[in-house]
Amino acid sequence: LIEYGLLLLKKHGITEVAVNLHHLGELIERHLGDGSRFGMKILYSREPEILGTGGGIKQTSSFFPGEPVVVLNSDILMDVDLTDLITFHQKKEGIATMVVRTRPNETDFTPVDVTKNGEIRRIGGKGDFMYTGAQVLEPDFIELLPAGPSCVIRQGYLPAIRSGKKVFGYRHDGPWNDLGTMERLSSFPP
Repeated sequence: LIEYGLLLLKKHGITEVAVNLHHLGELIERHLGDGSRFGMKILYSREPEILGTGGGIKQTSSFFPGEPVVVLNSDILMDVDLTDLITFHQKKEGIATMVVRTRPNETDFTPVDVTKNGEIRRIGGKGDFMYTGAQVLEPDFIELLPAGPSCVIRQGYLPAIRSGKKVFGYRHDGPWNDLGTMERLSSFPP
């Protein structure tokens, strides 16, 4: 799974990456090495205590100071056009852009409410979309995240939306699979 994400990044010209490590981290690092066999440079961020989706991003921000970052959850498979995502993000000039997709009616994925121009109005409650596990974040957004364990949605997106900062949803209608649980993994491919 992690190789899939690395190859997707490379396909779109992103060759310097940081990988968060916790469970079996030494095996992942041994397998990926320094990234040279993928034509990439891989840096590692070790998490003796799980930092969550926000804390992991915050901890790796020192690897790419002052730069926007593309973040991919490594338990998803999706062929999103990262080049188009980055262009969309730059044109919108927000502090964050999350990749969203149409939310199935009967699902436990949190609803995301996105306006016609792509601005995210609300996360939770009502919404026709859901977060896919990919995003582009500006340094200003990463600064909102607390050091230590945190959630990128609860401690990042929600406070940003409440304070009037611009965050956007980039729509992805192509293939997507979340393999983050044994049940989902065992039912793959659907």
